[in-house]
Amino acid sequence: MIRIEEKLKTINEAWEIYFCNYRFCKSKINFETQSKINYYADIFNYLRDTLPFVQNIEYFKDFNYSVFQATGVMQTIYAQQDLIDEILYIFKEQPSSQEDKNPNRTIRNELIGHPIRRKPVGRELISSIFLGQFFSNGTINYILYSVDNDFKGKDTYHSLSEIIERHKDFLNKYLNILWEKIKVILVGFKKTLDELKKLVHSMIPFKNILDLVEHRFEAIFKSEKNFKKDALLYYFENSSTHPRYSHSIDLFIESLKESLCETIDTIEKFTKVENDKSPQRLVGNDELITFTVDIVDGDQADVVHDFKALLNYEFSKLFDRHPIYDIEYFKSEFRDIEIIEELQNMEINYSNDIEYYCSYEYLQKLLTSKNLL
Repeated sequence: MIRIEEKLKTINEAWEIYFCNYRFCKSKINFETQSKINYYADIFNYLRDTLPFVQNIEYFKDFNYSVFQATGVMQTIYAQQDLIDEILYIFKEQPSSQEDKNPNRTIRNELIGHPIRRKPVGRELISSIFLGQFFSNGTINYILYSVDNDFKGKDTYHSLSEIIERHKDFLNKYLNILWEKIKVILVGFKKTLDELKKLVHSMIPFKNILDLVEHRFEAIFKSEKNFKKDALLYYFENSSTHPRYSHSIDLFIESLKESLCETIDTIEKFTKVENDKSPQRLVGNDELITFTVDIVDGDQADVVHDFKALLNYEFSKLFDRHPIYDIEYFKSEFRDIEIIEELQNMEINYSNDIEYYCSYEYLQKLLTSKNLL
């Protein structure tokens, strides 16, 4: 069951990284309902949370416990089959076959789904069951009375462990189908990104780059405050008026190139994952932060390091419009004309994200170039 959990985890990671964020991937699946309700997450959570119910089973000699256990396991299997079919639908694959669902589904229907079966029209009796006396220790035992057998009682036995093994085979088969489909989509996505990467490096007009990114790699617009498309167009139109605007464009192009390379590389690694293994984490929320300090002697090195570390901390608060480490605080700390100019621009455009974060990034460049950050 660990292999099944790893496959499910891999599929879900692909969903969260690629299918939730990129139009190309969404276009290859049934994503319409997902945009209204997050039903993939509901399916995934239900499937993940019920997996323990069909693994590491301890059987009971007691009749009552055994019946309770068997009905719970069979109902869980029935639900998981339906959940797999929903995920197959999302990824535009055919539903699982009745042959693969059975005999487990038939056993479930006989035992708890329809213990008394009648025809919808006329209410003619089709079958009925009652529980057998040997229902214990992982053995399902019931007496089946069926029209197919002239309602002669048929003592029926099933092994719960065999039922669970069949279900594992079912899950493995269809999770493999899903993973193969995901790999095909991601390989296609990687090809699209390879083409975009070539176009970006060929230095096509900036507005054309933005249009291409919007349709092929739009998640980058959400990666930074000043990377929204409307902001970038504004910076481009004003790039000749002040270096802060061209700096934001340069940051975007640099980040775009790096992100394309990283995403192409991670897709390549991701699609090479074997079916029974889960990929190592491909993306992370934590960034490695390093401080570069000029090498000086003795106590002076400690002073320089402490000053830069403190300024880095204070400057990061300016990003969030901190009430203490605010614009006035920084204006009182510096006399440099360029730095003051950017702080004043941030002050004037305090509620204007496009201007505020453009100046913030340019201010960071100025402080770095002056060896203050």
